[in-house]
Amino acid sequence: MSPVEADDGHTVWIHNKMIGGTQAIAAVTHDNEKETWHWSPDNNDAIFESYSFAHMGFYLKVPSKVETFWLVFGVGLSQEEDKWRGPFTNTQDLCFHFHGNVFKWELWQC
Repeated sequence: MSPVEADDGHTVWIHNKMIGGTQAIAAVTHDNEKETWHWSPDNNDAIFESYSFAHMGFYLKVPSKVETFWLVFGVGLSQEEDKWRGPFTNTQDLCFHFHGNVFKWELWQC
């Protein structure tokens, strides 16, 4: 997880409904970095990122100082492209859920 400390910002709740053992990954970014994004913490500027293995949920924190943001979602070892959502205004909590496996996966907003 990112070293961002929790404040009075909002939370993105993520439900990992993938096939057992599948890793769901997500991050909060300032911009849509689809062309240059990399999951390595040393090679991205994520505000907050986290992951879980199915069927455990997880969350992302969006600090109150962040007015707008993008979300990127991925699946460990998948050949499918990451899915970007946004921009969002930091005015409320959000919820998403992953379904599928490393070969084919979908993302839905709750």
